[in-house]
Amino acid sequence: LLVTDPLTMALIEECKAWRWAYGKALNSVAAGKMQDIFDFIENLNKRLARPIKDLDDIRNAMSSLFEIRDQQIPIDMTIQPIEEAYSILNRYELHFNDGNAERVDTLGYQWRQLLALAKQVNDNLLAIQPGFKGGLL
Repeated sequence: LLVTDPLTMALIEECKAWRWAYGKALNSVAAGKMQDIFDFIENLNKRLARPIKDLDDIRNAMSSLFEIRDQQIPIDMTIQPIEEAYSILNRYELHFNDGNAERVDTLGYQWRQLLALAKQVNDNLLAIQPGFKGGLL
């Protein structure tokens, strides 16, 4: 007779250790990407919130709008995998006390808010364009 209970238990514990290590690595990678997006959003929110008074402000606003357009597809393609990563961590009950699982819920919302702000700034630039255009000519 062969007793396999110790081997079975050892394999189960090894699987748990691997699952934890994989979850920790997934959390780390997803948290880094999420932080980069949050930093990008925060930076551009500050830049777009500034009032437009002169041509330098227009230049800064247009530069910010260009950055958003330039990064829109990569960020859109990154948000869903980040959300899926935290969904996987939640499904396998791998919880980390770093607050990232809660922050991921606001990631898509804040991105959509930035896009809405960009649209408002773009509309504002179109509205004030004739006045500044006349000043240049």
